[in-house]
Amino acid sequence: MSGHVYEDVNGNGVQDRNEPGAADREVVVRNPEGQINSVAITDENGAYEFAWPGDFDNPPSLLVKTRAVDGWRVSQPEKGYFRVSLTPGLIAADKDIGVTQVPAASGIVFKDLNGNGVRDSQEPAAPNVIVWDDLNRNERRNSGEAMTRTAADGSYRLPLTVGRHYLTVAVAEGWRISSPREGWISVDTQPGSMSSDVSFAITQQPAPGIMPRFEWSMPDRYGVDSNNNGLTDLPNSVSYVNPGEGYSLWLDASSTRIDPALGSVAKYRWTLTDTDGQYPMVKFGQQTSFDNMPQGRYRVRLTVITSDGSRAWVEEPVQVRDVLIVSLGDSFASGEGVPERNLTKSTAALWADGVTPEMTRENRQAHRSTLCAASQAAIALEKSSPHFSVTYVQLSASGAETRHLLTDSKDGIEIKPYSPWQQPEYTLKPQIPELAEIVRDRPIDILTISIGGNDIGFGNLITDLLLRRDGLDQTDTEKAKGPFGIEFITKVT
Repeated sequence: MSGHVYEDVNGNGVQDRNEPGAADREVVVRNPEGQINSVAITDENGAYEFAWPGDFDNPPSLLVKTRAVDGWRVSQPEKGYFRVSLTPGLIAADKDIGVTQVPAASGIVFKDLNGNGVRDSQEPAAPNVIVWDDLNRNERRNSGEAMTRTAADGSYRLPLTVGRHYLTVAVAEGWRISSPREGWISVDTQPGSMSSDVSFAITQQPAPGIMPRFEWSMPDRYGVDSNNNGLTDLPNSVSYVNPGEGYSLWLDASSTRIDPALGSVAKYRWTLTDTDGQYPMVKFGQQTSFDNMPQGRYRVRLTVITSDGSRAWVEEPVQVRDVLIVSLGDSFASGEGVPERNLTKSTAALWADGVTPEMTRENRQAHRSTLCAASQAAIALEKSSPHFSVTYVQLSASGAETRHLLTDSKDGIEIKPYSPWQQPEYTLKPQIPELAEIVRDRPIDILTISIGGNDIGFGNLITDLLLRRDGLDQTDTEKAKGPFGIEFITKVT
């Protein structure tokens, strides 16, 4: 019988290219009673050879293995030895043995049909199950974490590095780990060490007495009063529409129920990933939040761990979504006539709070109110579901015409120049260019526009209708002499 002993540098149980032979290694042959029959020493290339004389009337079964060396283990064959039955004229070649300093863990994974955490008779192996080293304890496989799959008999061997490791298995939907109850096994490794019997049971039986549940929501972004001044915010800012820090996802496990016999809940563990299982984030606590979230689809897993070590988990899809609503136009859109606080004998009307002094002034000069129809619709949409938020931008202005949407600036409402040659104290930007500055590349979900009344001199036409019975076509404004104005008068009269 002959073979080679080689240094299995990566510990994978196969002699890869450039992995050298192991010189001066003892290879021993033991008989069934455990006694050493023969010893061979490998040459400079790691080769060894045995020849047996003897009686083959009752052929013994021999075990062939290397002597143990501190800091080394056998990686090939997997059991650590070859079993050879002697027969006359036997030639047993290529009995190669791999030795390595790479530590490893081994065990089995089986299907725990009754969920009791013990392998009973007739309970089958679990082949093709992923066993991995959850180094960061986030219950998700990350790049760089060692992994392997179980063989047909449920067995596995996983090469590791020197140090502490947390081995666990990946279970399919509808399955859970029934043993160990913690869901993982801690392993401390040394050079060449083998941690055996690191085994797991998986089951489709529900965890008795634990019913993990959670609700998720996104905090409101419109209809709020961030500075507590009693007014709804209307910030109309770049940072409001395009929050660089992303959005928040609130999670609440208050509806989880457990059997008192299992003790109390020791830990709520939340794991969030995108739909591809990437970018895992972990939080703890009955209520928590994930912040700085881009819009998109995610999966949230809640793992509930009781004081006696029992655990169960539930996983659900969630979507971080924010709806952008924009309102442009004239006084019909801005909220003229419904200010935040009405005009009185002693106080001026109060218009929308822009949060910053600059936007508060702009809102006042445009007569913008959060009580207008579009704003109230945005608030109603915000309150309609906890699973999305609403961002609302209002750039309409009282008295605006179509040109004030497109290209022309507009004088502010509150302070007019005393004479034609004076410059207005405040000028509103054209609405669409201002909107482009604020929204940037973000798509608009809902756009409302109310425009055209001021283009045909709506105010003067109404005045004429109310105060003049004759000569309705001779209004003071030139706009009413156009086709839109004449058509309007004709239809009303």
